[in-house]
Amino acid sequence: MHRLIYAVALLTLSTLLLHILTVFTARREPCARYNAIRVYVLAATWVPARAANAASICATVVAAPRTYANGLKEVTCVVTPGVWGAVATEDDMRAFEAEGLVSFAPLPPPPFWRALVLPRMVSPLLPEFPVNSLADTRNARRRHMVANTIGVLRALQNMARDAAFVDAGSQARTLNVFFEDDADLSAYGSGFAEALLKTSTRLPCAWDMLLLAPPPDLCERAAKLPWPWHVPPGGLIAPRLSLSRTTALVFSPQGVRRVLEQMPATNVIDLWLRALMRAGRLRVRISCGQLVGFTEQAAHQTQ
Repeated sequence: MHRLIYAVALLTLSTLLLHILTVFTARREPCARYNAIRVYVLAATWVPARAANAASICATVVAAPRTYANGLKEVTCVVTPGVWGAVATEDDMRAFEAEGLVSFAPLPPPPFWRALVLPRMVSPLLPEFPVNSLADTRNARRRHMVANTIGVLRALQNMARDAAFVDAGSQARTLNVFFEDDADLSAYGSGFAEALLKTSTRLPCAWDMLLLAPPPDLCERAAKLPWPWHVPPGGLIAPRLSLSRTTALVFSPQGVRRVLEQMPATNVIDLWLRALMRAGRLRVRISCGQLVGFTEQAAHQTQ
């Protein structure tokens, strides 16, 4: 019982201190004002329904001719073909690793004494020791996980490449959006870009990645919590321990660089991003604005 009380008190104190530090830091830094959006859609082009939805996403966010509001000047969108995991070979896997995109090396296990000394309830507060799913050759879906991870990293490389052709001052004001081909933009339709720009005004001055499609019920649960954990509808969650879903992500210019600088990915993409976040190397927010949903394709893994 004493251990439980100690764990709850420690979690509460840590959360309060992090909340105060985040607010204090955000108020002292100059904030960027974004006026351009570049969208990259990762598509399983070998699946007709997914390829069609990817094209539909671009048609939705770039509905020309248009006059954008709220200072938005430009919106672009490109479809990036994904890697077909079902036909990828072990030679392909080794080539990805040689390129520095992913690593198949096993991750270090937790110290043997950890489970003996520390109660299980405090484990979420401590550094985690996940297994590198990309290295598990016995997993039938390993190549699919590698392919999806490569697809996200390729999109980030494209963001960095395109930024190299843009004036530095303009690039600093660009939101880089990544969609998987099962994203659903029907909630805002052609008004998605303006809605995203409005959401960006709620971000702290220093941030790297914003999730637009949170796991089901996450925001509903956050809306029922007391201060300082309470998050109203349309607000932002500052995750500390858990992270999932790469269906719809937004990266700041510095966020793109920050992720690429930390390659190779040492796990499947969402677990790797979570590890970076938990290590304090990726500043993440989750939007409860319901900007993006999931199509029926989300219920089926990429073939």
